[in-house]
Amino acid sequence: MSGVPVSELVMMLVALVGAGAVAGVIGGLFGVGGGTVLVPALFYAFSVLGVGGESNLHVAIGTSLLTIVATSLRSLATHRQHGAVDEVVLKTWTPWVAFGGLVGAFIAGGSPMSALAIVYGFCLLFIAAQMGLLPERVT
Repeated sequence: MSGVPVSELVMMLVALVGAGAVAGVIGGLFGVGGGTVLVPALFYAFSVLGVGGESNLHVAIGTSLLTIVATSLRSLATHRQHGAVDEVVLKTWTPWVAFGGLVGAFIAGGSPMSALAIVYGFCLLFIAAQMGLLPERVT
């Protein structure tokens, strides 16, 4: 990382800020997560900066998932302030969601980058097909 010139780091920062802006617009317009834009941007940034090595995609997806956790916790706190949280559902689902997240992390962590890229690509194609082909009431 120390071998990267400052001008390239500045350009990388500008590109990542731009990717964040695009992710925000896409998330707001289409309701998809920002990870559809940020994961490829982070993957490229980590590759250029030499972060993650052979696990660049794993690190990019993990970074995206960590932001989801942070955003979800903040959202939960805000919704609780307005009394808009069904605590019974939250307490019933939380252990299962956590278990599923751990199982998914274990599987993804042991998967080669190429397999992870294929799964990620198919998920994006599925989301695009769902948004483009299904009536609004189904999605």
